[in-house]
Amino acid sequence: MKLFDVLRVRTSSDRVARAIRLVALDRVAYIREAYGGFVALVNGDSGEKHIVYISYDAKKFSCTCMDFVRWRRPCKHILAAAYIVDKMIVAQTKPPSSQLRESRVHHCCQASRVVL
Repeated sequence: MKLFDVLRVRTSSDRVARAIRLVALDRVAYIREAYGGFVALVNGDSGEKHIVYISYDAKKFSCTCMDFVRWRRPCKHILAAAYIVDKMIVAQTKPPSSQLRESRVHHCCQASRVVL
């Protein structure tokens, strides 16, 4: 099953719609396989950047946004990243390379207390 489908049943249809909007606006800036899953950088609506983690089986996920910190449910950033990962898997492409290094993402995750 696709990551997006697994995660979207755990949240509201409003969050799903907002995630699709982020995808349409090309706000998922970076995705890389790391830590037994995928790490993504998603640009928020107000210009803020959120670090997202989704395990390969979608049983573990996290985001640095306040919505996730408060509710511990898949937020629009997690759903948007999952949607893009699913598209990459279907297209059998690797995550795009980025100027960010894995150690920098790991540091940001630790600083933001992202659960990996």
